[in-house]
Amino acid sequence: MFNLLRNDLGLFLLMVPAVLIALVVHEVSHGYVAYLCGDNTAKAYGRLTLNPLKHLDPFGAIMMLLIGFGYARPVPVNYRNLRKPRRDIALVALAGPLSNLLLALVACVLYFVILLIYAASADVRLETVAAGIRWLPSPAAYYDQNWLMNALFMGEVPRLLTTFMQFLTLFATVNIGLAPFNLVPLPPLDGSKILGSLLPPQTAARYLRLEYYSRFFFLGIVLLSWLFPSLYDIVFWPLEFLRTAILNFYQWLMLLLF
Repeated sequence: MFNLLRNDLGLFLLMVPAVLIALVVHEVSHGYVAYLCGDNTAKAYGRLTLNPLKHLDPFGAIMMLLIGFGYARPVPVNYRNLRKPRRDIALVALAGPLSNLLLALVACVLYFVILLIYAASADVRLETVAAGIRWLPSPAAYYDQNWLMNALFMGEVPRLLTTFMQFLTLFATVNIGLAPFNLVPLPPLDGSKILGSLLPPQTAARYLRLEYYSRFFFLGIVLLSWLFPSLYDIVFWPLEFLRTAILNFYQWLMLLLF
């Protein structure tokens, strides 16, 4: 999917809003859960907003656009305001990845609802469409949707429809990629907050200081991934495996409804 982005301007343009929505909802979810847990710092700093400029981190956004994994600027949280800090820190950290998994599920539901509606309008048996999707070696989200829709319905499908379906697949893959990546226990990713909440306070403070160096680490990953594509396959294989597994699971759930 993301190798195709490098050579297709149209897909890249669809990728931009998908990334912006995914990152914004991710960060707003952090801030809102912190607010529910007693801390209004994110609200006071204007971070409970859908304005993407309030949330974007340059390195994280570039990573999302170029290699499909990334992060946004962490929302400010005053741990002393949380009702049960050790528990609530983990809840705040989990809120972002869970929101992305939910967004991906919504995109998958909408994708299959559109398939149902179009199949009915084109007088195509649903069993035929479902069988075609089950036959694919990978999740339907990994294919060029113009080709796939034309193949499934054995005829020309309106370009506007296939473009929207392409956006939904990109949106699902972006959100599913964002969730497990942010659970990696490396500051400033959400996984580090969860791990930090389990460590003794002094150990956690030293551990979270690694955030200063992690930016250089992420930048190095971006550069090396483009210079040596095979390195990308090795480093990100676990995350790609998880992305494919979750997409397959969502697709399986949708096919149960056919």
